Amino acid sequence: MGDAALDAAPHDPSLRDLAAALVVPLAEHTIATTDSHWARFLAQGVADPALSAVVRRNLEGRSYRALRARMVAALGHVPDRLRERRVDHAVALM
Repeated sequence: MGDAALDAAPHDPSLRDLAAALVVPLAEHTIATTDSHWARFLAQGVADPALSAVVRRNLEGRSYRALRARMVAALGHVPDRLRERRVDHAVALM
């Protein structure tokens, strides 16, 4: 689910929806550009120059920054000082 789909949804996106918006495009790119269907994002993101470039572009883009801000806002139950750190750790693990 991309930004447009998130905005068009009849309900506020869940944290799961936001995480999917971050992960699914990378998974689709991996499947489309390799013969593998394994979710080896971290290893491939580091080792594969083409995927690494996609990850880098996505993490530097306006849509990523907007999605990250939405994820931070969705963590209303987490203390303010920990919200951004939690999202950043989740992105790093992804």
